[in-house]
This record gives sequence, C-alpha cells and structure tokens, in this order.
Amino acid sequence: MTSAYLGTVATINGPMFPFLPAEVQAFCLQIVEDFEAACGGTTDDKPKAYERISAVCYADITIPVISVHGAQDPLIPLSHAYSYGIAVDNAGRSEYYREYTVDPGGHANPPVIDEALIRFEELVDYPTGW
Repeated sequence: MTSAYLGTVATINGPMFPFLPAEVQAFCLQIVEDFEAACGGTTDDKPKAYERISAVCYADITIPVISVHGAQDPLIPLSHAYSYGIAVDNAGRSEYYREYTVDPGGHANPPVIDEALIRFEELVDYPTGW
C-alpha cells in the first residue's frame, strides 16, 4: 500500500499530471485522499497504518480467494499480486488461493473484468473443490 500511495503522489506531482485526462486526475487525487483518510495521514505520518491495510498482512486466509490482475495494470503493479501470492504460500494457505494474470489487461478494463467474471464461477464452485 505504501508503494501504491507513493506512486500516486509521484504521478500527481509529476510533470505529466496536468496533461492527463480530467477523470484520471480526479481518480488519482481521490486515491490519495482515501489512503490518507483510511490511514490517518501520509506514509511518513503513519507508516504502520499503511502496513496494516496491505493485503500481504492478511495472507493467512481461511476462505478461498481469487486474484485477477492485468499484466499491464498502470495503477497496481503485477508484482503486488505476486507478493500476495508468495505471502499466502508462506502462510501455508496456498490451497485457498488462485491467481490469474490477464495479458493483455489493464486496471479493471474489459479483458480483466471478463476474466474476473469467469473466475467468479470458479469461486462459487469452490465447495466442490479446486
């Protein structure tokens, strides 16, 4: 979460920000506002709060979880999904986790959404086992 927050702040403070579409600018500003509200400040102010909202801190899962991530996601690097998968494996819970990469795929764009809908059926069918 720290890197997501810092990456968004860097985008906002970067030279290209004024040239981004208005909806992208608004989205970035909202991300920063939401992070700071959820954590009570910036990463400098509340570093432990950012750690606590990181999915990696909750890798000891006891229910099935499916991750569908776009390979070209411009907002959340694919490495974050991989880090979570490693954390789940390290917690000894890999039997509950499935990870799918959509290539090409961005951030919640049609190819990713289509794959997520397909994988949702897999999640619903989990009681019969993977």
